[in-house]
Amino acid sequence: MDGSTIRFTLSPEGLGYSVGVTLRRAGTRWVARLDGAGAVGMGASPRAALSAVLKPLGQPALSLLLADLGLLEPSLRVRRLESASQPA
Repeated sequence: MDGSTIRFTLSPEGLGYSVGVTLRRAGTRWVARLDGAGAVGMGASPRAALSAVLKPLGQPALSLLLADLGLLEPSLRVRRLESASQPA
């Protein structure tokens, strides 16, 4: 796994299951993949890619997953990754 790939698990209370996600930068876009599934989402931002891959789970699950505090650490890693790729 290269430095532009971020793996994490979302386990929001009230959902009843966890979702493993692999998020990676692909040029200027982002790709999100659900672990153990063929689902792939792409977007101009990490959140857009994540939303795209989670959307088929339905609006209630999507809302719970995007509000999960488990997104804090991956969000910080995305920020560091984006900061490192900015010209000085």
